[in-house]
Amino acid sequence: SPMEGREAKVKDTLRTMGSSILVGAISTFLGVIPLAFSSSEIFNTIFVTFIGLVTLGAGHGLILLPVLLSIFGPNECVHSEARRETEVAEVADATGKTGPGDEESITA
Repeated sequence: SPMEGREAKVKDTLRTMGSSILVGAISTFLGVIPLAFSSSEIFNTIFVTFIGLVTLGAGHGLILLPVLLSIFGPNECVHSEARRETEVAEVADATGKTGPGDEESITA
């Protein structure tokens, strides 16, 4: 995300991916509901297992991980630093400057 700050990144991620996680959880729940009305104990066990799995997955994806990333996640974009280093290396290759002091003149 090009946004700065952990909380802005989490909000952006939830805005873009949160609906997909929620739709996946709801559609899985709807697909498993018929198992709840089965007279077989095995199907009822599978139903409870799936509901637990979907609830844990959606809870982690929509609540736990965003909170943890807003607290402990990277504060700046990791890809932008790697992209900057790649661009500096490409410019250095193009200009033939490869010394340690040459990077400063390339990025300035």
